[in-house]
Amino acid sequence: FVLQTNGAGANPSWVSSAGVGTNYWQLNSLVLAPGNTTFDIAVGGNSTSSALFQIFGNTGNATTSGTLTFNGAAYSNNVIAATKMSGLQIGDSSTGDIVFNQNGNVGIGTTGPTAKLHVTDTGTTTGNVVTATASAITSGNILNLTEGGNQVFSGNVLFADIDNTGGGGGTFTGNFLKFNNAGTTKYYLNNAGNASTSGNFVFAGTSTTNKILAQNMAGLTIGDTNTGNIIFSGGNVGIGTTAPNTKLDVNGTINA
Repeated sequence: FVLQTNGAGANPSWVSSAGVGTNYWQLNSLVLAPGNTTFDIAVGGNSTSSALFQIFGNTGNATTSGTLTFNGAAYSNNVIAATKMSGLQIGDSSTGDIVFNQNGNVGIGTTGPTAKLHVTDTGTTTGNVVTATASAITSGNILNLTEGGNQVFSGNVLFADIDNTGGGGGTFTGNFLKFNNAGTTKYYLNNAGNASTSGNFVFAGTSTTNKILAQNMAGLTIGDTNTGNIIFSGGNVGIGTTAPNTKLDVNGTINA
């Protein structure tokens, strides 16, 4: 059937499409569509250039110059989805910034995000959960973490909790941190809290703030059976004094 006008002041009616051509609307099994299914549907204008919302019959693509708003009562009612396990892409090479409003959180792998970006992965057994690659960068930072204010901050910039006590799985044998350059490990912090570097540990504070300490009155060992020469280069060395006046200044008894 097609929708037929019955003149000014009269209600339109559904009639047979025989002999009408294709310039009509048809109703088929409760589906309303143009007689020619390749035609586009325009709202707010009568051409692609003037339409505020348009659906293209040949591709199924839709464009709008306004805002697409979901008014469902819960997130489960407001869904942008791809069926048949196919991928879903937001944006292309012509897309500018994609902004998630400051109200609410973004969840990946979870329907109940508790942070601005909450990633949950229960299926990956090897590889990476989060990857950042910047192949064209020549300066700046690949990962930039800033507090963004001037209030007192007492939390952690980075926090890692590897749970092997019943909630997260087996024994942790890897590293908390590992930095490579051209495939060579330069620094790592292992699961025991031990740090190793192929470079130097440099302290950039003053003479009173540059310290290597052992707490709780525990001893402090510099070097072990695998350590070669230990060299103090520049300045003086004080034992029992914080103001050595000679290359080796001992305040106390020497037992050799």
